[in-house]
Amino acid sequence: MKALRKEFYVQIKKTFGRFLSLLLIVALGVAFYAGIRSTEPDMRKSVDAIYDKENIYDIRVVSELGVTNNDINALKSIDEIKDIEGIYNVDQVVKNGETEYTVKMMSRTDTINKVKTNVNELSDDECLVDRQLAEHNYIKVGDKITVDNEYVKGKEYTVKGTFCTGNYLSFHKGSSTVGSGKLDGLIIINKNQFDMDNFSDIYITLKGAKKLDSYGTKYEKYVDKVTNKIKKVAPAMEQKRYEEIVDVANEEIQSAQEKIDKNYKKYEKGLKKADDGQKEIEENSKKIEEGESELKKQEKEYKSGVEQYNKGEKQYESASVKLKEGEKEYKNGQKQYESGYAKYKTGVKELESGKNDLNNTKKRFAAMGMSDVPQVKSQIESAQSEISKHERQLNKAKIKLDKSKKKLDKAKKSLIVGKQELKKSRAVLDNTKEKLETGKQKLADGKKEITDGKNEIIKAQKKVDKAYTKLAKAQKKLNKAQRKVDKAKDKVYEIEKKEWYVLDRQTVVSFVEFGQDAERIGNIGKVFPLIFFLVAAMVSLTTMTRMVEEERVQIGTLKALGYGKGSIAGKYIAYGAVATIAGGIIGGIAGSKTLPWIIITAYRLMYQNLYIIEIPINGYYFVTACLAAAVSVIGATILACYKALMEQPASLMQQEAPKAGKRVLLERIPFIWNHLSFNIKSTFRNLFRYKKRLFMTLFGIGGCMALMLVGFGVKNSINSILTIQFDDLFHYDLTVTYDDEWTKKNGTDELKKILNSNSDIKDNLQADVLNYDVGKENSTVSTYIVIPESTDDISKYVTFKSRTKNEKYKLNDDGVLISEKMAKKIGAKVGDEIYFKESDTVRYNVKVSAIIENYSYHYMYMTGKYYKQITGKDAKMNTAFCILKKGRVIDDKIGNKIMSNDGVAGVSFLQTTYNSFSEMMKSMDTVVIVLVFSAGLLAFIVLYNLNNINIAERRRELATFKVLGFYDMEVSGYIYRENVIITILGIIIGIGFGIILHQFVIQTAEIDMVMFGRNIGTRGYIYSTLLTILFAVIINISMHFKLKKVDMATSLKSGE
Repeated sequence: MKALRKEFYVQIKKTFGRFLSLLLIVALGVAFYAGIRSTEPDMRKSVDAIYDKENIYDIRVVSELGVTNNDINALKSIDEIKDIEGIYNVDQVVKNGETEYTVKMMSRTDTINKVKTNVNELSDDECLVDRQLAEHNYIKVGDKITVDNEYVKGKEYTVKGTFCTGNYLSFHKGSSTVGSGKLDGLIIINKNQFDMDNFSDIYITLKGAKKLDSYGTKYEKYVDKVTNKIKKVAPAMEQKRYEEIVDVANEEIQSAQEKIDKNYKKYEKGLKKADDGQKEIEENSKKIEEGESELKKQEKEYKSGVEQYNKGEKQYESASVKLKEGEKEYKNGQKQYESGYAKYKTGVKELESGKNDLNNTKKRFAAMGMSDVPQVKSQIESAQSEISKHERQLNKAKIKLDKSKKKLDKAKKSLIVGKQELKKSRAVLDNTKEKLETGKQKLADGKKEITDGKNEIIKAQKKVDKAYTKLAKAQKKLNKAQRKVDKAKDKVYEIEKKEWYVLDRQTVVSFVEFGQDAERIGNIGKVFPLIFFLVAAMVSLTTMTRMVEEERVQIGTLKALGYGKGSIAGKYIAYGAVATIAGGIIGGIAGSKTLPWIIITAYRLMYQNLYIIEIPINGYYFVTACLAAAVSVIGATILACYKALMEQPASLMQQEAPKAGKRVLLERIPFIWNHLSFNIKSTFRNLFRYKKRLFMTLFGIGGCMALMLVGFGVKNSINSILTIQFDDLFHYDLTVTYDDEWTKKNGTDELKKILNSNSDIKDNLQADVLNYDVGKENSTVSTYIVIPESTDDISKYVTFKSRTKNEKYKLNDDGVLISEKMAKKIGAKVGDEIYFKESDTVRYNVKVSAIIENYSYHYMYMTGKYYKQITGKDAKMNTAFCILKKGRVIDDKIGNKIMSNDGVAGVSFLQTTYNSFSEMMKSMDTVVIVLVFSAGLLAFIVLYNLNNINIAERRRELATFKVLGFYDMEVSGYIYRENVIITILGIIIGIGFGIILHQFVIQTAEIDMVMFGRNIGTRGYIYSTLLTILFAVIINISMHFKLKKVDMATSLKSGE
């Protein structure tokens, strides 16, 4: 046994190349299998470690009515709950300098969701900013964040540090109902900085949950169990919360109504006072109008008086002139009278004198007696006649004078009366003038009084108008307040008892996405490593089988020397076991530690908060791979030994006779065979003479070629969906989601007008987008049902076409279009009848008119007319698909502008979805590189090992060629020709096998909501082929130097 043990060590030393290649093949196979299969659980353990470290909630309770300490106290009664904490959060647009960000402001927690940060204490005017937001926007410690929100007390917070949290593993923080419609980041402030009556969420951790895998079935069952308990508590708390809100609302409404009533009384009092003031103004205005009328009348009378006075004055002046003229005439008449009277008196005197003279004459004549003297008598009679005539003239003059006297007296009297009248007129005029002056003063005073009255009225009117304005404003406020109260009353009636949303980690987007990525890697790991391992195991099996067959002479010698079958077989079993176990251990440790780290590190490009990487050695996959390798290699060794040990030592000690040559298929085709050279003919005969070797070589090369092809194909299949889905199928750039409550009251016409008038939007299409389960028989999938408002321009937004046929479809009223992945999952074909469920009891049957190409999520399209025909209801537009003038961009200004409109609930840029998928693809690139590199390395080792075996088996044959005078290059060419043909055949077989394997891997690796591309791509075929050829060339070059070392004396050795 000692000699046999020594022979064992010598055997390893002598065939160290073979031993090493066997060890490396096993190591590579185990490393790849254990590494890739361990990646999925390691990815999950890494996230689980972060969640455990941060004590992230297991369950989250949310309600539209808010949650309170009463709810927390009620939940504390559940035994499984370990920690429970209420938290505040609010979406808000904040500023850093002039730059705006849409963030979720969260309260710093005490026990649950403890984020990773180097800041221990946080004052009330300080905040923490999430690391990605800070790094991407150059926010530094000490920067000021400006906030303007009614629910946040502070207006400015100083950045004290940054943080990261496993609750948001990726850069994408989700959507928002404010700002641009998407969250740019997170900000944490102290809990006392929120001015909110109720908590936004309740975070809950469970006893013993940290010991369980967050992605595991046990954890999910445990969480579901507690969730059900919470749901049992929920109805009572929902009712209590509903009653609290209704009571508080009613109290506030009552208080507001009392305040309104009180203010309304004040308003009525003020209105009465204003009305009284207005009435008084109107009365005084009437008085002033009457006064003005009277004043006008008086002014008219005054003017009339002035006119009369002026007329009287003129009359007075005229009378005065006449009086003066009368006086002048009187005086002239008086003078004439006096002159006449004087003449009269003179005449009288002259008459008396004449009479006396006549009498004296008579007497004298009588005395003289001459009275009767005719001459005397005649003279006397003549004198008497003259005297009589003169007397008559005097009498006439006397009469005239008397008349004149009378006239004068009358004129005098008239003058006296005129003077008196004139004096009276003067007095009257003076009195009138005085009255007029008084009247004028009174008029001026009256005017002043009226003007003053008017001014007072204007002032009073202004005061009253001001009072009325204030009262009008007060009335508006009161009416507004009353409307608010009435609206609040209506809202109270409309308040519904909202359910608690009991959510677990499966609602954390990044947690689920990372789990899906891990699942995707796991799905790839279920197939690809297995094929990889099978190729490695098969080649290892071949290596040991060939080794036993080569050493049949030594086996016969040992058997002849009396060694037992077990001892002889043990040597080879030990050889294979040591190489396999050593390779398994090395590969298992290296693969388990290296491949998961490489892949998880690649995913950190997308999941930047994945700051813990857990890569323990997974015992199950490690041991499984090692055992499988050991069983296959040792089993093959035992079978080979058993076959050899069944023969007699004499038979074993003779070399096995070469296999008899047979006619190959090409020989039966003379047209081809006759045109081949001797070397080519011998090459084909040698290939088909050793069918087992040919099969194993073809399997090794073909398998490795297939693995590389699958690697490149997976890359192409995943990357191609970006271009196909977001360029070839989806043509819109933006989706705008409407607020359901708002559209119920106001409709969608106004929103459509807003979008049509938006200068950034080139075109838009409204649609009703529903999310229902769609199924056939018992298979259902969650699906987006899209009902466009118009089908005329739908092709501008979405292309409906077949993936397998060069055929496009139109949306019509005869049925629905469904996505390919959904059709496959529910087993639907064109013409089948499927259904969609509005609820557990309401479902509608629809006919499948076509199956369309789609890669992301599940979609069903139908017309509004067909929807109404099926359901009896009109489609209600809740979404708008928009084409931007700028094209496929992410522009926060556009998002902010649209989000500023009432009725808009959210905005989503398609480029954001594209970027998310793109980041996932980048992570998958690293996985593909690992797959291709590992497959290439395996191909290299397999080719090297198989060529080694080929040369070792044919040393005598090759030595004989050298004896016959073949040069080294000719000997090498003899082998090269076989290798080239086998490589070409292996590539062809590998392409066929790779296509089948690629389809299997892709369909296995897909997750429910995504369909990968089905094409490998031209590059995949080219790269895989070139790599296989490159490896073959390198191996052939390396084998040339080994062939040069073949000794010609080997050909003279005999079987004895």
